Amino acid sequence: MLTERELVELISQISKGNEQALSKLYDNTSSLVYGLALRILNDAFEAEEVTIDAYMEVWQRSAEYDPNRSKPLT
Repeated sequence: MLTERELVELISQISKGNEQALSKLYDNTSSLVYGLALRILNDAFEAEEVTIDAYMEVWQRSAEYDPNRSKPLT
């Protein structure tokens, strides 16, 4: 697992359009996101959809992220 500082740096790089940073973030955190979605929804297909949607939001809104307001995984 990446450190909080590494996650913040990846989000910063994503905000600049770095697709490799998004891929690295996904590779390192998607199992957590999917697991949470699966527990809440109790439906594998829906959990996959929510996971994909979450990373689309990261891609589209990463410039709005302020590490002083919340931790990356929250």
